[in-house]
Amino acid sequence: MTKASKGEPSPGQKHRTGWVQRGWKSKLPVMGLCVYWPTIFIISHIPKRYVPRDVTVSGRAVHILAYFVLTLLVFISAGSAGSASFGRKKTWILISIIACYAAFDEILQRFIEGRSGSPVDWAVDVFACLLCVVVLRLLAGVRHRQFAKKSQG
Repeated sequence: MTKASKGEPSPGQKHRTGWVQRGWKSKLPVMGLCVYWPTIFIISHIPKRYVPRDVTVSGRAVHILAYFVLTLLVFISAGSAGSASFGRKKTWILISIIACYAAFDEILQRFIEGRSGSPVDWAVDVFACLLCVVVLRLLAGVRHRQFAKKSQG
């Protein structure tokens, strides 16, 4: 008896719960997110005395890169990378989750020796999140135009 005859959805179809059944390759972003998010949390809470003094990268650049990648992984894992748009409710929910996490992260840093949570750092984190959504939107538009050209020609 096959899976389809048992009433189970084939991969790529929605399960009765509404979640799409995915293969292992499509779970890679989720696994990456499960590793990346705790990693940036741990790194951002290392006391200042353990951070090498000769690090020459700007703190703002590190924030932008870290939250850009976090946003990218969150949107891919949520299945919203190709449909990211500021007009969608799901986009704003994901942005809100990331912004709340960034605020939580900055607040917790106030309790770490040599660290200080900063509203400016939070703003940079949110900027990086919004920048990632803009990039995702632009890439989706390019991909859509390429698909339209292929289907016409």
